[in-house]
Amino acid sequence: MDVQSDINEPIRELLKRCYIGPQRAERLARGDLRLWPVPPVKAIFDQIAFVKDKDYNPCGRDVNIYGMSLYARVLIWATLGVGVGIVGPVCTCIYVISIHRTGSLAALKRRWGKIFDLCRMAWEMGVFVKAPTSMVEEANAAGAALCVNVTGKFCIKRSGYVVVSHSWYESMGWDGPGGVVEVDLGLRKRGIQKRHLCRFFDRCDAEWLWLDFIAMPEVLEDMSESERTETERLRVGVLNNLHAIYTQADHLVVLDNLTIQLQTGSLIDVGVVLCAGRWIQSTWTLTESCLAKEVKIATAGGMKSLDDVIEALDVPTLSDSHRYYVLWLRLSTCRVPLDQENTRVDRFFTAWKSRCAFDPADRIKALYPFLRMTWGVGWSTEQGIEHLTRHTQLHLPESSPGVSR
Repeated sequence: MDVQSDINEPIRELLKRCYIGPQRAERLARGDLRLWPVPPVKAIFDQIAFVKDKDYNPCGRDVNIYGMSLYARVLIWATLGVGVGIVGPVCTCIYVISIHRTGSLAALKRRWGKIFDLCRMAWEMGVFVKAPTSMVEEANAAGAALCVNVTGKFCIKRSGYVVVSHSWYESMGWDGPGGVVEVDLGLRKRGIQKRHLCRFFDRCDAEWLWLDFIAMPEVLEDMSESERTETERLRVGVLNNLHAIYTQADHLVVLDNLTIQLQTGSLIDVGVVLCAGRWIQSTWTLTESCLAKEVKIATAGGMKSLDDVIEALDVPTLSDSHRYYVLWLRLSTCRVPLDQENTRVDRFFTAWKSRCAFDPADRIKALYPFLRMTWGVGWSTEQGIEHLTRHTQLHLPESSPGVSR
């Protein structure tokens, strides 16, 4: 969907200085921001904390232990263990004495709250949350969402929950200035740190969340053949349940590394920054946003409605020569009309062709929930394409765009 034209070189250089990757900077300078002058774009990106702090994982772990050596991890856990061992008894004594003297828990929290928060954080970093496979099976059979709350409790729900839409490499803490870091198998087996899970709830302000990386079991390298087969069966069950999960949710929250650090009240600013992030590139986030009842974008200045952003860009003088036009065109494809089936599929498929996935099979799978089609257990990518070709009028491109850093 990119508009290929002359590149806006000053914009490309500005974006690169703002730590937008070279490929994304070029895409934006040729398309979404080609008609924009430098001053307003600079003013927008100056509002992002990322540009100052270089925080690559604002929704990731407090201490990113992915990619660390064994010695570094042992040092971290030993330090935390010793710290809790020393501070824990001290805090207990403080608690008992302070309650006895003041008789007020509120006064205790005001005086010693930071110490208690530190102890809680250390404890939460050693606690992991993982979905029980029995509940994954039950949710698949019920056509419902397996959700989690901030305490790590799971519940199967058909309403009253929020879907989180994100790029795994950003929000899982796998990304950095040098690229994607290797993920430790031992950590992946345990699930997600409770402290890390809490950060999603801090961003989303919801009681129950549906998180794909928790609800979708992972096939691990050291699994036996029977374990792989069973896990793959559960994964396909979740995939075939995604249409119901996305459409039944109260709303969807977008977590993009740039927008969640953007402090602004301007919907135009949100639109510009959203188009510069990784969220807008993914085939899966396209499927999620098109099926959701409502899409909310998390920013440092509060939640912004994607529909409101699109409406703000759709000014009366909008034409292909207006600088808002390409932004409006890109974002409007995330919200396709529900009442016109043919138009809906055509618009979705047009947008899908310019989106990408790290796994070629995922790019094809992302079509299935939108089209309400069923993926078969054990299917290859080729079988998925063949099934689409046989049962739809879609003409799938031979190649797909790569992921832009």
